[in-house]
Formats: sequence, C-alpha cells, structure tokens
Amino acid sequence: MKFVSIFFTILSLLFCRELYAQKDTAIKQSVTVISAYKPVLMNVAKINFSATTLASDAVKEKLNYDIPDQALIYLYAPITLKPLAFNVDTTMNFGNHFWVKAGFGNHTTPVLSAGACLRNKKELLVNVYGDYISSKGKIENQNYSLFSLKGTGSYFFPKTEAYASLEMKQRQFYLYGYNHDLYKYNKNEISQQFQEMDFKAGFRNTKENTLNIDYDTKMQFNYFTAKDAMNETTFRIDVPAEKKINDLFTLKVDAMFDLTNCTAKNIDSVNYDYHNNAAQFSPSLIYQNSLYKINGGVNAIWDNGKLVILPNIFGELKIKNFPFVLQGGFIGKLNKNTYRNLSYINPYLTALKNQTNTLETEYYAGLKTNLSNRIVASAKVAWVSYNNYQFIINDTAATADEKSFVLSNEDKVNNFKLHGNISYTIPGKLYATGGITLNAYAGMKANEKAWSTLPMECTAAVQWNALKKLVLKGDFYMFGGGHYLAKGNKSGSLKGGVDLSLGGEYKLTNKINAFADLNNIFGDKYQRWHNYPVYGICVLAGLIIRF
Repeated sequence: MKFVSIFFTILSLLFCRELYAQKDTAIKQSVTVISAYKPVLMNVAKINFSATTLASDAVKEKLNYDIPDQALIYLYAPITLKPLAFNVDTTMNFGNHFWVKAGFGNHTTPVLSAGACLRNKKELLVNVYGDYISSKGKIENQNYSLFSLKGTGSYFFPKTEAYASLEMKQRQFYLYGYNHDLYKYNKNEISQQFQEMDFKAGFRNTKENTLNIDYDTKMQFNYFTAKDAMNETTFRIDVPAEKKINDLFTLKVDAMFDLTNCTAKNIDSVNYDYHNNAAQFSPSLIYQNSLYKINGGVNAIWDNGKLVILPNIFGELKIKNFPFVLQGGFIGKLNKNTYRNLSYINPYLTALKNQTNTLETEYYAGLKTNLSNRIVASAKVAWVSYNNYQFIINDTAATADEKSFVLSNEDKVNNFKLHGNISYTIPGKLYATGGITLNAYAGMKANEKAWSTLPMECTAAVQWNALKKLVLKGDFYMFGGGHYLAKGNKSGSLKGGVDLSLGGEYKLTNKINAFADLNNIFGDKYQRWHNYPVYGICVLAGLIIRF
C-alpha cells in the first residue's frame, strides 16, 4: 500500500507541472510597425563622352589556313577515267565554247589545234577537235606530219547514256634511215602514209537500275590503210557487266569479239588476204571488305580458233594501322598484233604477210604506300612470260638497205620486270611524278637478243602554277639502249638517250594565252630505232585563243 501511495503522489505532481507549462491561447500575437523603409538610390554624376570617327584601316588582313593534304590509298584499282557531263540544272545555261591554238617552231614546224564544245541545256553534248603538226629535219626526207579530226557526242537519258565518236587520222612518215651516200630515193618511193577511220558507239547506265547491274556495251569499227601496202578492217564488240550481289561479293562478266580482215599488197610480188580473229570471255567473282580485295576469275580466249585459258586472279591487302597496301596477282591477256597497232610502236614497219598475236601471263607482287600527306609511292616486281613475242628488227635481207623494219617471232620469252614510281602533290600549286622500269628479257631461242626492246626506261613530269597567270611544266625521258640486228646478221647496241623538255603558258587576257615549249634541251640525237636519229633541239611558241 505504501508503494501505491508513493506512485500516485508522483503522478499528481507531474500532471500539475504540465498544466502550468501551457500558454494562454486567448491572447493573439501581433507585430507593430513603427515606420516603413523605402530604399532610394542617390544621384550619381555621369561622364559625357564626345566620340570621334575612327580612321579607316586600309590594310587587308590575310588569314593563312594550314589544311593538311590527304593522300589516300584505295583497295581497288580505279577504272579508266572518261569525262562525263553531269545532270545539269535546267536554269543554268552553259552555252558553247571554242578554242584555237596556233604556233610555229624551228625545223619548219607549224602547229594548229582547234576545238568546240556544243551542248544544249540538258541532254546533248557534242565535242569537235582538230590537230595538225609537221616538221622537216636536217637529214634528207626526215619529215613527218600528223593530222586528226575527231567528233564525240553523248545523249543523256534519265538513267542511261548513249555515246558515239568518229575520228579520222592521217600520219605521214618517210623511210629516211638508209645510207644517203649509196642510195637515192624520191619521196613517193619511201612514203609511209597511214590513214584510218575509227567509229565507236556505246550505251551504258549512269544510275542504278532495278536489277542492280552496271553495263557498258560498246561497238567499234576501224578501217586502216597503209598507202599502196596494206588494208585492215576491224570490227569489235565489248559487253562488260557487273552486278553487286551484296556488300561483300560482286559478280563481273566481260565478253569481247574482235574480228580483223587484212589485205597485203605486192609483198615480194605476192598479194595476201587473211583474217586475224579473237574472242574472249572473262567471268570473275570479287570479294571486298575494309582490309582486302580479291578478284578470282579466268580469261577464256579464242585466238584464231585456238582456245586458251589464262588466269585472272589478283588482290590487295591493307596493313592495319599502317599506310601500306600489298598487291599480288596472276593474270593473263591477249595482245593483238595488227598492223595498225604495231605502226603506233614503229611507223617504219613494212606490211605484214600474216599476223600472230601474243599471249602474256604475269606473276606480280607490289606495294603502295603514303610516305607523307603529299607523297605517294609504289613498287612492283613481276615475272612475265610471252608466247609468240614479236621482235621488231631492221630488214637485213641481202637486197635490203636497212631502212625498213620487219617482225621476228619468238615462241617463248621471259621478262623479269621491276617498276617503281613516286608522286608529290600540292593541290592547286604543284604536281610532280616520276617512274622507272627495268626489263631483263631471257629464254630466246630463235633470236640471239631481245631486239629493239629497252632494258631501262625512266620518266618524270612536273607542272607548277608559279604565278596566278603563269603555269610552268617539264618532262624528262631517259632510256637504256637496246640491241639491234644489222645487215649481215651483225648485232649492235644503241647508246640510249636523254630527253628533257620545258614549257610554259602565260595568261595575257581572259581569252588569250601565250605558250612556249623547248624540247630536247640537251640536243641529244638519240636513236630509238636503228638508223633513225631524232631531230635534236626543238623550239615552239604561239597563242591560244578561247571564245
């Protein structure tokens, strides 16, 4: 009981304390404002400026931008470039353009060229060109002249293009490579005049079609004649097509028919009439990704009725994280030895009694690389085998005077070949390129030497936009002398040659430019063909007018 009394006594005391701590809620709290505060900014004295006009700066600030050039190496081999007219905005009017180039130089060398570009606003483009040049050397009958007239045209449909060209040429040479102390000829007896008419037409797609097939079907007809010696008529059809299967695979097919009919006149008092026909079917499958490209295919070739299967395998591999592209391949092709084709190599060649084509196979490996943003270089080593190689030699018959050239067939020839080139580019300012090729022919049995071939060739070219109105250029050519066969089956060696040319073009007005060319500055009268020295120093100057 005593414990219960103590407990209730403590509880009563705590309850009384809580009642004493409570506030009186009957009285409301309030705030009495004695005075209101209003912030006010004091007046500040202002300074009055009397501005004067700044002096104008007549100096134009020049801003220099250093944008590094990007020289790219691609995994694919570029196709042959062919200028195309792009789809033109119908609101633009390109109009017509004409130009004439005329000049004159030593060795009685007139030069005349002209061109015209005619087009409407959208569909049709027509170009016409004409060229003429001739020279007379110090050696009797050391004369030549070249004339050509060409017209090209393209008609553009929404997704395709039809194109055609017609060209006529006349090349006049004289067989001056005889002993002038022993022989005398009039010009008609030693005239080597070539005339040809070449017509081409084709049809191709310019945009993707529903079948996703790229095609370029073309036809060519060529009529070629050598004055009082030979006629050739050639008809050729090419049907290439390419279909992209997916992002990695592409199927490519190329079919070709090349038919030539030849008539040779009065060769050893005999006339010859024969054919030189070839056909080719080349299917291949291409695989390409970001690092490498492989082309696997074959070339099935019918050479005058004989079927030959040649390889068409090549590829490229990019070294990851390094600016290198490795190349390699095993390829084969047919070189058609028509009189027209050979006359562009040696214009002093006699008419042919027959024609034998050359089959070529090549194993090669190479490397392409960027040495810097402006320098691109490549190197290649190859082993080339030829079947029925045609060596060009002087006519060494007992009654001949060595002024003409004939062919000497070799069943099998091998060539170990090295090639390298390098280029340097400053866009819009300078372009320079150079290359060298080394050849080592071997394996001949019917011929003692690789007659008239070149063991070394070196070329270089540069174009420099020196000033706003001045463009300078230069060309360099050097070759090592090959072997030749003289009368009596005596062999000899040519000493080779060096040829340096410089030129320039200066803009006189918006429509008139002056040009000058200095060719063979060293005056080296080298002989590319035995008994046929070149002119030496040639100087040429004239005007180019555009309107």
